[in-house]
Amino acid sequence: DKFRAMGHPGHRYSYQDLLSGNLSLSTDLFAATRGFDPAIQSAGGEDYEFGARLIKAGVDFTFISDALAYHHEHETMDLGRSLQRSRQEGRADVAIGERHPDLRPTLRLVNFEHPKHLFDRIVHALVFRYPALGDRLASLIRRTLGILERVRLRRSWKRLFMGLRHYWYLRGAAERLTSPK
Repeated sequence: DKFRAMGHPGHRYSYQDLLSGNLSLSTDLFAATRGFDPAIQSAGGEDYEFGARLIKAGVDFTFISDALAYHHEHETMDLGRSLQRSRQEGRADVAIGERHPDLRPTLRLVNFEHPKHLFDRIVHALVFRYPALGDRLASLIRRTLGILERVRLRRSWKRLFMGLRHYWYLRGAAERLTSPK
């Protein structure tokens, strides 16, 4: 879907359109814009932060539908990696917000600033006030996912999985933040 949108004439590129696995640029441009920030290590965070700097430097993005990209590392995604990735995404969003305050309203993190529902308030309390308890509960819920998968309760599995991703994303953000605000 992302590539289809970028292929439309007149697509307005944002920093979130930079995907380094499908990117080509000159070495001189890479060096002039200081390349990837090694302090932001996540699935996508380093791409987005670099994309923000490229756009601010006035670099034009062009989508070439016939271009090919070969990914030589065979990354397998399992439950543990998916949750770890959520945690890295939370850390990366905070780092991007610190480096680019103008992008804060576009970051996923802004959706969690004011918890609206009881579930969100509980997750916030676990993340920011009782992280050890939150981690133990997350571990228990993770084990529950295996049971739900075996008995084929997909809707319940998906709900718990999304809750865990939410928790670990905020846990990653909390590691870089000084307060829930």
